[in-house]
Amino acid sequence: MFYKLSLRSVCLIGLCLASLGAQAVEPGQPAPNVQAPSLTDKKTLQLSQYQGQVVYLDFWASWCPPCAQSFPVLNQLRNELHSQGFEVIGINLDKEPAKALEFLKAHPVQFPLVSDAEGVWPQQYGVKGMPYAYLIDRQGTVRQVLRGFNSGHLADITSQVKALLKEPVGSVVAH
Repeated sequence: MFYKLSLRSVCLIGLCLASLGAQAVEPGQPAPNVQAPSLTDKKTLQLSQYQGQVVYLDFWASWCPPCAQSFPVLNQLRNELHSQGFEVIGINLDKEPAKALEFLKAHPVQFPLVSDAEGVWPQQYGVKGMPYAYLIDRQGTVRQVLRGFNSGHLADITSQVKALLKEPVGSVVAH
């Protein structure tokens, strides 16, 4: 029963977000530089702070079963590659931050988390469901859009992140 409700919720959110008319950010486009308050320390996080790093921008919510599966995997990947310039940023879309904080007790992570209960970030990016992620290169260009999460895709994600980490910080990439 819970699984059916979760799938229904995912579909409804996807339809609602799609109906907002937001233009989806696609590979080759600059990542919108938006800001939101940190979920854990109330500082403001702005995407431009991570210029020069490879970023996995992950949209998630406490009620999303695939999000619960992705957190330990993303946290491990982040911890393995963080010293090379890789960061994961989690954008929580729960209306009530307390639900997100409860989720984090069961699925702790070391990467930065922001709260976007108003849905500013998903509107800017054109998010169409959950989880939804954007792989952003060192210059701030979206290189891949990842819809959903499947641990079977981890090897592919890891190789893509490693390839982006090998690119020089100031390199210009032809799209």
